[in-house]
Amino acid sequence: MTEGLRPGLILIWQYWEGGRQTIRGHVGVIIEVLSETDFITIEGNTTDRKSVIREGDGVYMMRRTISRNGNF
Repeated sequence: MTEGLRPGLILIWQYWEGGRQTIRGHVGVIIEVLSETDFITIEGNTTDRKSVIREGDGVYMMRRTISRNGNF
C-alpha cells in the first residue's frame, strides 16, 4: 500500500466532504517508513494529540497509519 514512500517525500492530505474535495488539507514530510501501513512524519500546524486545536500549536513528529478506506 505504501510502495514508493520513502523519507524526504512530501505527503499531502486532501479533505473530502459529502463525496467532494474541499479546499482544506494538510501536509507532512515523511522521515521514516515503518511498515506497509505505518510511517513517521514531521508536520507543522498540528498538535501533540493530547488536545485538539483546530489550527495546531506547533511542529511535531507524528506516527501515521494508512487504512483501506483512505483515511489516515
